[in-house]
Formats: sequence, structure tokens, C-alpha cells
Amino acid sequence: MTYIEPLLVIGKIKALSIVALVKCFWWIARLVLLPLQWIVSIDCFLQLIRMIHYWSTPSIYAGWTFLFHFALLVAVTQIISFCNLKKV
Repeated sequence: MTYIEPLLVIGKIKALSIVALVKCFWWIARLVLLPLQWIVSIDCFLQLIRMIHYWSTPSIYAGWTFLFHFALLVAVTQIISFCNLKKV
């Protein structure tokens, strides 16, 4: 038995633990993102109503706020739709 063999075993254990951590993180993120998508959708609708209400007020940037919230909704939807655990 050489000095390298125990290091190889430790390296395999670390690699397996990293894969387990990634899978655990993925499931936690997936469970959090599903309710988050509903919350962001409701918030985006409220920002749309606010933007329409303040459309002619130049000192309130409701349009940019709506655009930011809509971009967040699109990002959350894309993450949920296209990321897959089998790829991880």
C-alpha cells in the first residue's frame, strides 16, 4: 500500500459528498422556487396595476419597477422549466 491510495479514497469520498450536496441544494431550491413563482406572479400583477395607475407621473418610475419584477418572474420561470436534476 502506497501513500497515494488513501488520498484517492478520500478524493472519491469528497467527490461523492459534493454530488450529494448539489442534489440536496437542487431539491431545496426546487421546493422554494415553486411557491416563489406564485408570489412573484402576484407581485408582478400588482406592479402592472401600479404602472398603469402612475403612467403619466414623471417622478415615479413604476414602469422600470414593473420591468424589473417581470424580468425576475421570467428568470424564475426559466429556472423551473429548463433546469433538470438529471443534468446536475
